[in-house]
Amino acid sequence: MAVEAVGSKFSRNNHYILAPMCLAFAVWFAYDGWINKTYQQEETREDGTPTANLQFNRYAPIGLAAIAVYSLLAAAQVKNKRITADENGLTINGKAVIPYSSVTHIDKRFFEKEGHYTIGYKEGDAEQTLKLSDRKYDGLGLLLDELIRRTGAAPANADASQEDQTKTS
Repeated sequence: MAVEAVGSKFSRNNHYILAPMCLAFAVWFAYDGWINKTYQQEETREDGTPTANLQFNRYAPIGLAAIAVYSLLAAAQVKNKRITADENGLTINGKAVIPYSSVTHIDKRFFEKEGHYTIGYKEGDAEQTLKLSDRKYDGLGLLLDELIRRTGAAPANADASQEDQTKTS
């Protein structure tokens, strides 16, 4: 059975929050920089040149609008992100396949508290790592369980419980 982790609602919602905020600030700065004559008079030097604040208010809206557009595009692409663990291996966004036989280690020490784990694998002769975070993908817990089951990696708690049993015997 294939297990799938999809793009995170956390990431998507952050992009949806950032876009209107950037647009609101862009409108505010553009108003002060180009329309508000009182502000323009306050921020113009005696020789008629604009101050750095007025220059910022005139040109910052361009960058803020670009960030807003990028955020909307990124939010739309979050739903297309997928990691699938099936019989072939770990498939990332339908492109890269990591066979289970090439997985060397799974570091899940930080999964409970910080929400991420790292998978080490061999690609050719090189050792590669892949960090998966719950801020980018939803459903990573089930994916981790499937990875452990398919690779035969022992859970970290298994070593500790075996040591406890040998000490009590």
